[in-house]
Amino acid sequence: MKQTVLVTGGCGYIGSHIVYDLLDHDYDVVVVDNLSNSRRDILPMDVTFYQADIHDTERLYDILRMHAIKIVIHMAAFISVEESVRNPLTYYHNNVEGTRSLLAACLKNNITKILFSSTGAVYQSSEKPLKEHDPQIPSSPYGHSKLMAEQLIADTVAASDINAVILRYFNVAGAERAGRTGQQGLSATHLIARTVQVAAGDLDVLTVMGNDYPTQDGTCIRDYIHVSDLATAHRTVLEQNFPERLKIFNCGYGKGYSVKDVIDHAKKIIRADLNVRIAERRPGDAIQVVADNSALLNETLWRPEHDDLETIIDTAWKWYQRERLVSVPNT
Repeated sequence: MKQTVLVTGGCGYIGSHIVYDLLDHDYDVVVVDNLSNSRRDILPMDVTFYQADIHDTERLYDILRMHAIKIVIHMAAFISVEESVRNPLTYYHNNVEGTRSLLAACLKNNITKILFSSTGAVYQSSEKPLKEHDPQIPSSPYGHSKLMAEQLIADTVAASDINAVILRYFNVAGAERAGRTGQQGLSATHLIARTVQVAAGDLDVLTVMGNDYPTQDGTCIRDYIHVSDLATAHRTVLEQNFPERLKIFNCGYGKGYSVKDVIDHAKKIIRADLNVRIAERRPGDAIQVVADNSALLNETLWRPEHDDLETIIDTAWKWYQRERLVSVPNT
């Protein structure tokens, strides 16, 4: 018998990769998305879809009940560190209150498992790869909002029969090789997405936010994970029963690349010069954030298949070349 999984934010960048991976492995999928930063046509038209907001608890309850759903993957969130610094209340409302609303609907429907999309931004900067039990001291409202949502989930698990897995993503990039989905439009703010936009000529300049950090080349260091590997991580933990009712896993490769490393790799892979401008540091940016992924590797069957920067950049570039024909008008 097929399992039915509800994915909030399933039309988004990461959410759509998860939906396709679930469909490819014989799951039924129900998607809830308010389309505030995504497109319905990124998914097949025969996928069950509701344009709804996670703050609408009664609507969520009805959808969960109608499809007899027992598993929820919660992806819907605002994700920009920079924007969260400018508009913190918006982030707390969407990421924290939205999660509370979803949990209320889940409790009423006797949901058995929740997978939650969290972030490496809950950690403080560290010279060593970060383990799940390392101090969580976010440097941005975005990171704080995700950590607060984690606490909501932990408290709900303790007070109910729900089991939960929290996946802390590090820097997600790339696109699936099949070309069905990838990062959408010009709104993406992550480094690799912006890099391919500049390479395509859709942005004039690639702005590096600070080159005076205490790293080897002065730029921030991040752990980049291919979005397809992240999608398979969700399915892997979904299919596994853990002795603990709440599990937390870091999702990354345990390898750090500086901003300059990424730009240098991109120049070679895309074979394009990039107009780079150095600007002041951006509030909320950590110096170095790299995952210790040993728990995910040791406690699950997940194994990465795209764990090199070249593949990440190459698939992002190939997807964007397709995507820009849709989202960027001819001039």
